[in-house]
Amino acid sequence: MDEFLNIGLYASVQEAKLLAVQHRIEYSTYRLHSALQGRTPLEVIQVKESGLTTYQGSEGLDQQRDAGRRNSRNAEE
Repeated sequence: MDEFLNIGLYASVQEAKLLAVQHRIEYSTYRLHSALQGRTPLEVIQVKESGLTTYQGSEGLDQQRDAGRRNSRNAEE
């Protein structure tokens, strides 16, 4: 969260809270994590729910992650 708060100044507490929620969603859903073998938390959950034991054949998950990032960026604008 520190990296988010250090980005800049905010016009109001409400703006900071909204942007913090967006950052948390981006970080906890679409951002790659080294502890998850370079995958996003969303990919790990989807693979687990699908019953797969490896990440092979998860190209669709990469596309979903990229689409989620685009949607997140669009919401910020």
